[in-house]
Amino acid sequence: MAMPSKEPKLKLTLKKTYCPVDMRLVRVKEVMNGNQITLACNHCGAVLWRREGAMWQAVANRLPMKRKP
Repeated sequence: MAMPSKEPKLKLTLKKTYCPVDMRLVRVKEVMNGNQITLACNHCGAVLWRREGAMWQAVANRLPMKRKP
């Protein structure tokens, strides 16, 4: 069963990725929301990947969430 290489591995998720705002290398945090797991950018809070079941899905609009100061 060959998986596309651009998807994060199931056991070891991506630790670093590029921030959609200023394209710098940032860490990713795993957010568990019920039975759904999302990978969000640590810098701007944009959700980059969403997992439903065994499938990782790239999130189309990678817009950052508004952070309260």
